Amino acid sequence: MDMTKVPSRSGSHNVEDLEVLREGFDWEEVKKDFSWYKTGKVNAAYETIDRHAENPDKKDQVALLYSAPDREERLTFEQLSKQSNKTANMFKKYGIQKGDRVFLFMPRSPEFYANFFGILKVGGDCWTFI
Repeated sequence: MDMTKVPSRSGSHNVEDLEVLREGFDWEEVKKDFSWYKTGKVNAAYETIDRHAENPDKKDQVALLYSAPDREERLTFEQLSKQSNKTANMFKKYGIQKGDRVFLFMPRSPEFYANFFGILKVGGDCWTFI
């Protein structure tokens, strides 16, 4: 990936001052931001994509930046959520359900990630050959 093509976003760093963050950091407070704190279950697709897609301030932010010699693509949280929902519905249609192992044999691409998260959304165990 040619990093010169990725513009920096001035003033929007995740961490402005690491020392200040460390001083007031508390894992117990951070855990409350995740659904497993309330449900006792881990939903990786929700935590990494869907909760951001549901947030009006984050849904249009780039979730996936893909760069290959023949293709460049950016997907927002909302776009990746919708694509992974489509693949989840496809997997359901073919009978994939919680606990089923699904192997993906494809290159890393936007389609790979849509399939990966779609498998997680139906409760499948995703295994990759990449």
